[in-house]
Amino acid sequence: MSDKAVDHPPDDDVAKRDGDWNPDLVGDYDRIADLYAEAYADDLGRAPFDQALLNRFAESVHGPVCDLGCGPGYVAAYLRLRGVQVFGIDLSPRMIDLRGADTPRFHSR
Repeated sequence: MSDKAVDHPPDDDVAKRDGDWNPDLVGDYDRIADLYAEAYADDLGRAPFDQALLNRFAESVHGPVCDLGCGPGYVAAYLRLRGVQVFGIDLSPRMIDLRGADTPRFHSR
């Protein structure tokens, strides 16, 4: 959704790490949460294709929707404004803390 460049490890590195687990994954996400929330706050506003997909989804869905890995809830808030009953779940309590006032109910872990 963003035009920011992301460095990805070569496929060989991913294969070597298969099965590894970051024991401080929650802490890592909590530490970057504020920067993430600031960097991506208006990401949907610059993504007409994503908006179109979310609009089509909002028109077709019936019943509650879970935004899994919701971060600060930008997608969930967008869907709620289009009448979707939505809630979010994220691993990072700090990401959840950063959700906006118009963002639906969220849970961490």
